[in-house]
Amino acid sequence: MKILRLVMATLLMGVGLLASSLALAQQDGEQGNRWEKMREKREAKIQEIFAQLDLTEEQKQLLEANKAKHQGSKKEQWQQSKANMEAVAAELKKPDYDVNHIRSLNEQSKQLRNAMADERLESILEVRSILTQEQFVKFTDLMDEHKSSHNKEPKE
Repeated sequence: MKILRLVMATLLMGVGLLASSLALAQQDGEQGNRWEKMREKREAKIQEIFAQLDLTEEQKQLLEANKAKHQGSKKEQWQQSKANMEAVAAELKKPDYDVNHIRSLNEQSKQLRNAMADERLESILEVRSILTQEQFVKFTDLMDEHKSSHNKEPKE
């Protein structure tokens, strides 16, 4: 009787683990699809902006090159910043945490944020050099419009 209960409990745990892992796998798939849809939507919005700015083929190519150039370093800096935050959190949880190490990680994070801000400015300056004055003004207006549509104040 005890063996039968043990076997049944083991089977139930196995089925539960299998069901939860399948649910997680499906959730990961849905998450991947969600990110893919967001990327496609963003790409469509970029193409719409390109059309509204009446860009030449050369300008489109230069803007895409600028985006690719800055995107790689931005991703690396973001990953390093995330790793620093996780390291600070882990260090704070230790019984014998090292205050100097935490401060050092914080300093590195500040330097990364400054580097990311510099990188963003350089990217904007490159965009400004690619576009004409009129195109750049229209571009900034379109971006402001886009930001305001995503940052709506809650309705009362």
